[in-house]
Amino acid sequence: MAKIIDSSYLKITADEAGNVWAIDGDKLPKITSDSTGEFVDALKSSGRFKLVRVLAAPINHKIIPLLYDAKAEGCIDSLQLASPIMHQKSRPESSLIRMRLCTLPPSLGGWHEMTYDESLVYKMSNLSESALNIEPKFKKNGCLSVSTLKKLKDIDDSIEALIVKHPIFKYMSFIDDIRPHILGSLIGKICDPRWFVDPNRPDRLSKLFSWVGLCGNVGTVDKDRRRIEALICWAGTEMYGFNSYKNSSELLSNKIADPGCFILKYACDKWGMDFNKWPIETITKYFIKFLRLAWLDCIYPYPNPWMERLFDYSYFFKNSEDLKAFTSFIKK
Repeated sequence: MAKIIDSSYLKITADEAGNVWAIDGDKLPKITSDSTGEFVDALKSSGRFKLVRVLAAPINHKIIPLLYDAKAEGCIDSLQLASPIMHQKSRPESSLIRMRLCTLPPSLGGWHEMTYDESLVYKMSNLSESALNIEPKFKKNGCLSVSTLKKLKDIDDSIEALIVKHPIFKYMSFIDDIRPHILGSLIGKICDPRWFVDPNRPDRLSKLFSWVGLCGNVGTVDKDRRRIEALICWAGTEMYGFNSYKNSSELLSNKIADPGCFILKYACDKWGMDFNKWPIETITKYFIKFLRLAWLDCIYPYPNPWMERLFDYSYFFKNSEDLKAFTSFIKK
């Protein structure tokens, strides 16, 4: 079998105007003047390009699912993704050239074959983004109109229909009172835990924490949204989950006895039963660590190339009964 080299791939990226740029083999970058949909349609009809590479930068999230569908239809043979770290904002030609320089292994954000599970993630990313583009209409009393609420609910329902198909949902739905569409929106904003790995310190989570809005520089509107979604995921749904039990130590005691409330149990064990003393960001980081390890367990299930389990369940479930409950749950 002939070895497939970088120049065998058609490398593509979108620009801020929505046009697609490409490098055909070892040629120079060139703008196609096609929108993402037009480009993929032309790609499928030509049958010329069978190997495609694209950076997983947010600007390419619209074209990635379309390219995967083309692969599923047999129009292309290979679709590979790599870390958005190589993406140069407002410089698509530079991004394409930098794509040639990526030599990282897949586990550190290098090129890998896109999977069905990943296609679900990028579709959720696009749905979550579409919710932000809805122009809200209001009633006279200041509440959102029925038509706006319906549009938002339709998006939530579509995200939920996708997240339940992803293997990570089996892990995350163990958490008590989690809302699938909020989880799916957060998953769609992260896209892949491998994009946030520090090659020098693979176990360090600072890049992921910063992206989710839990540390780093001053927060942006997008970062604040990611932070709120991460908080709601582990905290529940009423007033970010706390309103139902923050004034009732008895109710909280009953909740933490449930294995699915392991994050609340972690908080109570470390900072007591008084919610007002809880460091919310620290607890949310604990949730994000669980999410990351569960996700990696889906991407590299045991036995994997390293012949070691990437997710030690006992880190979160120190009680043998809780550990047994979680293990049985995800094996159903």
